[in-house]
Amino acid sequence: MIWRPRKGQAVVVRYNRRAAPFLPHHGEAGIIERVARGPGPRNVEVRFADGVRMIVPRGNLFRADAPMPRSVFFEALEKMEECR
Repeated sequence: MIWRPRKGQAVVVRYNRRAAPFLPHHGEAGIIERVARGPGPRNVEVRFADGVRMIVPRGNLFRADAPMPRSVFFEALEKMEECR
């Protein structure tokens, strides 16, 4: 889990086994766009390779280099650059 998410950080979104089949971006890499501030849960806006932005609790964010091969990660980054 990422404790202090930062804008521009590469992450992978993961959910528990029961919820994963119903959530469309489970296991996908993305880039943090915004981090919520203030009291309450710290939610994060993540932009995925297909250009979709989604609000994710920081407890579901993990380092992008740990769970997947680097080649998959760089492919996702290239797709993100094409969307800009």
